Amino acid sequence: PYEAAHGADAVVVVTEWNLYRRLDLRMLAKIQRRPIFVDLRNLYAPEDVAQAGLHHHSVGRAPREADRPRRKKTTKRQKQRA
Repeated sequence: PYEAAHGADAVVVVTEWNLYRRLDLRMLAKIQRRPIFVDLRNLYAPEDVAQAGLHHHSVGRAPREADRPRRKKTTKRQKQRA
């Protein structure tokens, strides 16, 4: 599985095979071009993925506060125009 991740923009886990339940997340973070980890089977705790240096995305879980998109602040001028 690490060969496919080398230089990848993201790793997406779509299976529950045991091989993918024990990935070295720190290694993935080092070999990927962008540290994005999409866990569609919820095999990994979001905190563990984040500790390894990866941005965690999953289905059916609330996003961690650190992974939520940040809203841009609206200036007074923008509010007046709206």
